[in-house]
Amino acid sequence: MIYWVFGDMNPLFAVFIMSPIIALMLGVVCFYRRRFKIMMGMGVSFVLPLLFIASDWDTLWGNAGIGIVYGVGYSLITLLMYKGLHGIKN
Repeated sequence: MIYWVFGDMNPLFAVFIMSPIIALMLGVVCFYRRRFKIMMGMGVSFVLPLLFIASDWDTLWGNAGIGIVYGVGYSLITLLMYKGLHGIKN
């Protein structure tokens, strides 16, 4: 889906740079905004791979397994950022 907006973007940039940065920002938002719960932030991070996998239905279903693996990784990044900010605060 993100390639509809940024057609010339390198896929490795989306996977290794942009999505982890978004996951980090979600961890910060979850920390500072009490109404935005950490589980909701982890859920949003889990579906981040859909931004660069879901260009069409065939691509989505063909890469569903690796999307789940990356989604779990991005969720862990969000959780680690959230817990790290709690550790710094206390």
